[in-house]
Amino acid sequence: MSRNDVTQDFSLEMFINIYTIKVISTMEKKEYGELRVKFLKIFANIPDKIRSEHSVVIIEDKPYTWNSAAIEVKNDTAIGKKIIETLKRSRLI
Repeated sequence: MSRNDVTQDFSLEMFINIYTIKVISTMEKKEYGELRVKFLKIFANIPDKIRSEHSVVIIEDKPYTWNSAAIEVKNDTAIGKKIIETLKRSRLI
């Protein structure tokens, strides 16, 4: 991997992070809180087998099962916010 490849990867990662911050900033905290609660209610009604086996969303080329998505959302991480935003745009919540 050349230095140029590393620089391009870093630049793309920075762009994604900045874009994510802007997207999340446009979603009001109240709306995010409501969507977060809605996600957790949906999650609570999904059978355990489906939670662990089925991907609900793909963020940054990484698939997240219902269980891993719920952990990110419950811990209020940046990935959790991306998950909520993606599910909102997909009209799944």
